[in-house]
Amino acid sequence: MLKNKIHINVLFLLGLVLSFSSCIDDPTYNVDSALDGYLQRFLHEGSLRGKTFDLKEQGLILQFGDLEEDVAGRCYYEDPIRIVIDKEYWDNLANYEEYDLLRENVIFHELGHGLLNRRHINDYLENSDWKSMMCGGTVIDNRSWNINYRSIRREYYLDELFNINTTAPAWASKVFTAAVTEVALVEDEFLTAAFWPLGDTDKYTASVSGGVYSFFNKGEYGTLVVRPVQLTSTSNFYMESSIKIVDASAITQSGLLFGDANSSIRGNYCLFDNNQRMYVGNTESYGWYTELIKSSIKVNDYNVIGIRKIGSDVYYYINGQCVYYDQLTINRQGDAFGFEVPGGSTILVDYFRVYSNALKNAIPFDAKVREPKIINRSKGLWLNK
Repeated sequence: MLKNKIHINVLFLLGLVLSFSSCIDDPTYNVDSALDGYLQRFLHEGSLRGKTFDLKEQGLILQFGDLEEDVAGRCYYEDPIRIVIDKEYWDNLANYEEYDLLRENVIFHELGHGLLNRRHINDYLENSDWKSMMCGGTVIDNRSWNINYRSIRREYYLDELFNINTTAPAWASKVFTAAVTEVALVEDEFLTAAFWPLGDTDKYTASVSGGVYSFFNKGEYGTLVVRPVQLTSTSNFYMESSIKIVDASAITQSGLLFGDANSSIRGNYCLFDNNQRMYVGNTESYGWYTELIKSSIKVNDYNVIGIRKIGSDVYYYINGQCVYYDQLTINRQGDAFGFEVPGGSTILVDYFRVYSNALKNAIPFDAKVREPKIINRSKGLWLNK
């Protein structure tokens, strides 16, 4: 009996050892609760496109960590796959509009590495948007990897994420071709500077000479210079200006902006620099939506920048050519139309015009000159991931 008891105990202990060994060999599944919702989205979007995963079986570690500067997320090809999201970056996004999509973007990018075995791809679409949200790795053309991951664009980027052979989207080649009849609401040729800031202050120096408006921003940060227009920025319109950036740096950005200036100026912008780059975004968002390479930009010269808004559709022009199409996702009502001037820089403006058929008849028109307002707009770059 005693031998039998010893035999049974030995078998029991052997079973425990084998069971323990089996647990060690099992894949580990450990997902932070704050990240799990985005993982479930990824799984849902994958299922809609014929991709399924058994993560309890294959394992996954998805957690927060402290990554090096400018790295939002990183995928480690371990067993199981381990993905780390930078906690400081994640928390900082909460201070900006559309933070949820930016969080989704970084999570989906890293899951694209870990679960889809996607590698970086740095190809361009026709309009010079990135072809894939899987852009990254080796820097191409010294360009940021910001993805315009909004509105109708999101569906394409998700399709491409789960199927690398997805055809190019229609929005990548869309231009404005419809006939329009509009009334000139503003035609500033700058023979005078009524409605625009003038003078020499501790923040800026602004003057008019020879039909050109000159504005020098003395501050460290960018400033928004707007004039009132008898129009709400939620209406349909076309605005255009001829602008020259006077700065030794090729990456100094300036351009047009429209939106709300009742308290602090909040608006959508289209900027350019002397490195032939164009930037589209919103002042309330974390960095620009996208950085585009546009060879039609004249270096160290006047460039005619135009924005046409039709409903939620926005078309951007450089020197008479429609070069980019987007849809507004942030559209504050206001009557602010003007420029963004970078810190320590000067812009020269040859003319500024606004056309529309929609006057803000129901709102009293406030024609007073508005003082420029400082904006410390985060660049919010994707530099590596």
